[in-house]
Amino acid sequence: MIAPRALPDPQPAVHLHIERLVLDGVPLAPAEVPRFQAALEQELSRLLAAMPAAGWSDGAVARLDAGAVHLAPGGSARIWGQQTARTLAASLAAPPERAARETGAPEGK
Repeated sequence: MIAPRALPDPQPAVHLHIERLVLDGVPLAPAEVPRFQAALEQELSRLLAAMPAAGWSDGAVARLDAGAVHLAPGGSARIWGQQTARTLAASLAAPPERAARETGAPEGK
């Protein structure tokens, strides 16, 4: 008798926890922060779900400097949240050696 093999998970789970997001010079009123946050979470979830799993590694990154986020002049909290999510996703998808340099983490960690 042939033992059944477990099929690989077609979409592995990705858990992302952002403890703190620093945005200097972003003119958001306190009432706009929840809209910004919701747009960032939705867009980042959409982008990460579309990324190939082969690019992900196990483990945590203590710090990730995503660099400058170019925000549309006169944009809304929703648009700025989406733009910020795109910049974060691009940083997370960076090759490990680039991410290590940007975060100050040792390569391969």
